[in-house]
Amino acid sequence: MKDEKHQERVDDLETVEEYILTRHLIKYDLAKRYIKNKRVLDIACGCGDGSYILKTNGAKSVLGIDICKEAISYAKENFKIKGLNYAVLNAEKPFAKKINQKFDIIISFETLEHLVNHEQFINELKKMMGKGDTLILSTPNKTVCNIIKNKKLKNYHVKEVRRKELINLLKRDFYIKEILQARIIYPIPTLLKYKLLSLIPRNIKDYLKKRLIQQEIKEKQFKDSKERLIETNLSKPHYQYVPWKYESKFKGPMDIMVICTKK
Repeated sequence: MKDEKHQERVDDLETVEEYILTRHLIKYDLAKRYIKNKRVLDIACGCGDGSYILKTNGAKSVLGIDICKEAISYAKENFKIKGLNYAVLNAEKPFAKKINQKFDIIISFETLEHLVNHEQFINELKKMMGKGDTLILSTPNKTVCNIIKNKKLKNYHVKEVRRKELINLLKRDFYIKEILQARIIYPIPTLLKYKLLSLIPRNIKDYLKKRLIQQEIKEKQFKDSKERLIETNLSKPHYQYVPWKYESKFKGPMDIMVICTKK
């Protein structure tokens, strides 16, 4: 299922690195507090693991949508439960009419940066929400992306935003309740590992990385995707969301998360 187009995403749980999976799931762990007995739309749901977490943690119903047919097929096969449905839809185009539902909570993690027309996307979300309904949206911080200058990111990210730009995009139609920033916490062994890895040529590093992932999955011998989801340890994450503190021209948090309600 992995290909160049969807390399940045979590499209299956068989090959994804533990760090990437933890970073992905920590967002849904945070969202759990808002979804009790709510109708939830999960935009860019990938392989459906996050949608499954939401449904099994109290959501009344969940609809997961994604542009990738293979990811949705994987979700339907591996993360199926009553009240959880999936659909292949393109968030770059008008899609609210196709869904034709109202939602109490809309979740959009790491979607905005892949879209050209942000205003159109927000307008589509509004059509599916009533007054007081909640939007939880996260996106990479443009300030940090510019500092990193990662060529791979540029292949996938069409239009990134900074905190102020995101607030301006939302404030006309939403009340901003919380602004959070991502914080990465590296234990000393991890820092030493990264220091050693920086000395290894890229081609050898990529090979070792692949073998380590394969070995990790082989050793744990997960029966299926649900078991790996359950066994992923979020008790001591290396990646957390905390209240927004600051940003300068040369420094800032990696991701921005906004929790807001519709006016």
